[in-house]
Amino acid sequence: MVCHEFRNPLNNIALSVTSLNRYDKKLTLTEKADYLCAINENVERMTQMIDDILVIGKIEAKVLEIAPTPVELVSFCQSLLAEPEYYRPQAPIQLACRSRQIMAQGDERLLRSIISNLLSNAMRYTLTDKAIWLKLTKRRQQVILKVQDEGVGIPLADRRDLFEPFQRGRNVSNIPGTGLGLSIVKQFVDLHGGTIEVSSKVDVGTTFTVRLPVKF
Repeated sequence: MVCHEFRNPLNNIALSVTSLNRYDKKLTLTEKADYLCAINENVERMTQMIDDILVIGKIEAKVLEIAPTPVELVSFCQSLLAEPEYYRPQAPIQLACRSRQIMAQGDERLLRSIISNLLSNAMRYTLTDKAIWLKLTKRRQQVILKVQDEGVGIPLADRRDLFEPFQRGRNVSNIPGTGLGLSIVKQFVDLHGGTIEVSSKVDVGTTFTVRLPVKF
């Protein structure tokens, strides 16, 4: 599966390089820029896959260290959404939270990965003019984090193995992705002593709900 996932971006890079070499004098500056952009995107895709595979390897080898510290989740999420990669001019990601502050204990690196993976998935499978929400609540000794979108949805038959490596919905084969992100999210949630569940309807949207203990 790893070899297959690497072969696609490698083939795309090889094709772009061949076209640049063969048609160098015939291509416009815009066309050349498009080929270079495609090369860069595929390199980034491969780099992300390598990073994800290394993380999964550390988890399976039980050598991934977790360092919990006090985290104020509202400002944490606000800072995350302010980053350029989450900019959506037509339908900005909405942070919904009734509390001004929500204190919890957690590993900031892992929490960031949990939220960013869920948000990236929502953006990948949701049209740019459709809504995405990041919702935060605190109930008793639990923090509840939801990422809700109005995207393509996940077929019922694909949900059982959704958190296994390289598993993707059959309705997103035309959208680039590795199927590793949700596996990592599940492992990081487990390391925090939490749970994750998904509800979805095809062509309506998907909601991932993460429940984490305030202290662990």
